[in-house]
Amino acid sequence: MILDDWVGEQYAPLRMTDEAVEFVKANHTRPFFLYLPFIEPHVAMHPPREWVERFPKEWDDEAYRGQCGYLPHPRPRAGYAAMIALLDHHVGRVLDALDQAGIAERTLVVFTSDNGTTHAHAGDPRFHVGGVDARFFNSTRGLRGYKGSLYEGGIRVPMIARLPGQIAAGSVNETPGYFADWFPTLCDAARLEQPAGLDGQSLWPEMTGTAAPPGRNAMVWVFPEYGGQAAVRLGQYKMIRQGLKTKMPGPWEVYDIEADPGEQHNLAGSRSDLVQEAEMILRREMDDNSVFPLAIPGVNTPADK
Repeated sequence: MILDDWVGEQYAPLRMTDEAVEFVKANHTRPFFLYLPFIEPHVAMHPPREWVERFPKEWDDEAYRGQCGYLPHPRPRAGYAAMIALLDHHVGRVLDALDQAGIAERTLVVFTSDNGTTHAHAGDPRFHVGGVDARFFNSTRGLRGYKGSLYEGGIRVPMIARLPGQIAAGSVNETPGYFADWFPTLCDAARLEQPAGLDGQSLWPEMTGTAAPPGRNAMVWVFPEYGGQAAVRLGQYKMIRQGLKTKMPGPWEVYDIEADPGEQHNLAGSRSDLVQEAEMILRREMDDNSVFPLAIPGVNTPADK
């Protein structure tokens, strides 16, 4: 298998970064919002040859031939690593553009991701979807689940924020948050009034240390895909239910995420109070959705017998 056969004429993230740098140059004299959703390290893997060749040939003892979907790649581990290295390079170019425009000191930069690494595939146990070797890279570091799961391996992602003078460099904050929080957070950062009725809450007090943080509201996930799932994070506990669109929906599971981030010890048998609270929160937070319906026993359909 020849590498050049699986490298496209254009590599979209390079074009996206070029456009982002030009956007910063053109708009640095006025307030702006730049949303830059890089697609790396998503499969299919076809980064430029020169980036693949930065990584040891010994890494790849076999080619990926497409048996788990997407395009083949002769050096799948090096290809995946190349995409991650390129992502770092792209972010660096954007940060350099802010420096060159003289606005780095007054620009909030947020780096995060949408989900965990790609999941396993029945086509070949050696690879995950698209040829990713998640075990080789230790992609979830012991967390349970992958992309498409509401276990921590599917939803716990990096989040890095930079705003010199307001966010302390090198600081770490353990406050849990999720994507519903970003709208109110950015409203606070821009000193705009938050619209009423938002699902999330602002993380700005925690990020800047400017005020005593309010109590953490419940975080709610309702996910009709991958068999149908729902989860509620309440303090240190997470309640999760799977298989909701199958003939035999799974039972509620309860985990102490602080003590058991790998979600190996199900506490549902002794914490029925948390299951009841999760169902109450879902009844309050869920709206009917005819496009992506999801029936949850005890919430919007009769309880389990």
